[in-house]
Amino acid sequence: MEQCVISYQQSTRNRGLFNLIALIVILSIATYFAEFEDKLASLKEAILTAQIFVTFIVLSIALIITYLLVISFRDVLLNSKFSLKLYETYLVFTEPNNWMNKSYKLDYKDIVEVHKEYWVGESNEFYVKTRNGKRYDFPNLKDESAEQALDYLSTNLKHVKVVIDGSKNT
Repeated sequence: MEQCVISYQQSTRNRGLFNLIALIVILSIATYFAEFEDKLASLKEAILTAQIFVTFIVLSIALIITYLLVISFRDVLLNSKFSLKLYETYLVFTEPNNWMNKSYKLDYKDIVEVHKEYWVGESNEFYVKTRNGKRYDFPNLKDESAEQALDYLSTNLKHVKVVIDGSKNT
């Protein structure tokens, strides 16, 4: 078993709190402006196919909101860690919430490009591309940690092409 050379970690609590606050604000605004009695009365007068369609849409939205709430509560309560571990011949990105399904293991020989995209006023993007053209991001990892990891990869992997879009100082 190889030794971990460098490890970057970040808590999931911030993501969970942000999602919970956003959901509460959106749902509060939606319920404040909703006129449930009028809409329910007009739905009762609609034809059956329209009622089924509207019910399907409402149930789908309710399932999505429930899914987001459960993920947010799990992130806050468990307070797990995102991690990016760089080993001698491969890297492992771990998403602690298995419902998100974003964990992966990537051999260094498969990496062909390291991308650093700097955006003005937005979050920067840091990712790697493999031989088969797939893009591997480091979601929810702080920009500084992702940038340091890509710097490590670009200096230690001589076959990797480094692509920089934008300027770090902008």
